Amino acid sequence: RRHTRLQGDWSSDVCSSDLGTISNKDIEIKKLELEKKRRTNLGKKINGVGQEIFSTHPLTNKWLRGDDKYMSCRTYIKAIKLRTNSIETRVTTTRGQNTNKVCRLCLENDESIMHILQMCPKTKGMRYRRHHEICNLVASKLTEKGYEVHQEVTYRNDQEGGKSLRPDIVAIREGKAFILDVTVVYERTGASFIDAYEKRVVRYKPIEGIVRRSEEHTSELQSPCNLVCRLLLE
Repeated sequence: RRHTRLQGDWSSDVCSSDLGTISNKDIEIKKLELEKKRRTNLGKKINGVGQEIFSTHPLTNKWLRGDDKYMSCRTYIKAIKLRTNSIETRVTTTRGQNTNKVCRLCLENDESIMHILQMCPKTKGMRYRRHHEICNLVASKLTEKGYEVHQEVTYRNDQEGGKSLRPDIVAIREGKAFILDVTVVYERTGASFIDAYEKRVVRYKPIEGIVRRSEEHTSELQSPCNLVCRLLLE
């Protein structure tokens, strides 16, 4: 009978221990250790990309219960494949093989899920449409929650060589103006979202004072996860 490596570790520990001294607490501790090791090992494989985030943020797993009445069975299956990096791309179907993995659309880079979703020039139009749809959804929800919403307003910073910036959304309520810029991030590691947020903070920091003066409110550079995601679920 075949055993996984983790099962082997468990069996080895049990066999090398005095069974009379093993308590329920010891068993629970060992289970947690094995679970942590399993997640670590999975994260090193192509099918485990993003699990560091998914495993610690229950919100991102809510749809897995199948309660979403707007998701068809076909879409649900495809979403599962996306979550596990199992979509039939050249990279996933030729693992371990020394063969052609170049994208069949652009013929420039390896055909991985991340390339198709985030970088392929042939899917650029779909990425723009995805971004705009999310922006409109966020703006609509913010309006429902009583925010005054401004979309794609241009702010000119005369102190930075006349550079103009146009954030996706400026949401105002209760004396505060929130600068929001929607970004769809490929969740390779837990740092992916933090890096994307920090880049946006650096980008829009020069117009913080301009937004404050123009809207006559105190302004904040907000991460969508801190404000928008919470509002969308209320």
